[in-house]
Amino acid sequence: MGNNFYLSKMINPYYNQREDNYGGNVFNRLRLILELIKVMKDNLDLHISCKVNTFDERKDGFDAKESIEACKLIEK
Repeated sequence: MGNNFYLSKMINPYYNQREDNYGGNVFNRLRLILELIKVMKDNLDLHISCKVNTFDERKDGFDAKESIEACKLIEK
């Protein structure tokens, strides 16, 4: 989810301009990742770690406040 790979772009409002359940607020932008984590935890006996970018330099991009909110949602 870090380093501007696909999943990091899903949670970044600069890239994710979707208007469905996978766009908009932080929870919706994290929806795909949360669904993936749930499937992995339900089917694998592994520890799951996630790297989340703290912020990016883009106007209207992912900021530190959203990063903290995203990490709290992922932790749950």
